[in-house]
Amino acid sequence: MPDMAAAAFLGMLGFVEPCTVGSSILFVKYLQGKSAAAMKLETILFVGTRALVLGGLGVVAALAGRAILPYQRGFWIGLGLLYGLVGALYLSGHRRLLTRRLGPKLGRAPRVRLWLDLCSA
Repeated sequence: MPDMAAAAFLGMLGFVEPCTVGSSILFVKYLQGKSAAAMKLETILFVGTRALVLGGLGVVAALAGRAILPYQRGFWIGLGLLYGLVGALYLSGHRRLLTRRLGPKLGRAPRVRLWLDLCSA
């Protein structure tokens, strides 16, 4: 099980990635005004919960990867054939088949402004 331990460790590295800065700032703000004992307890709970969740996600990703490993060559061949088909359609002038709408019109969807954080960079 050393690979699962490595996956859990890599999942816990989420503490130092830029994506987690926002939640850490909110947590520090939440701690303001609390006693030293309450801060210590809240920090232990915060770190423990995040470690379990992020480590668990790392293990789940490793298990999923291990489960599909025997089928990886088939996935490569399937994707290669799909890319070849898309290229052939494009080169043969059948571009309309590739530009069909597959969902709602964006003009009708509510406008949402997205804030791109450091994870997106």
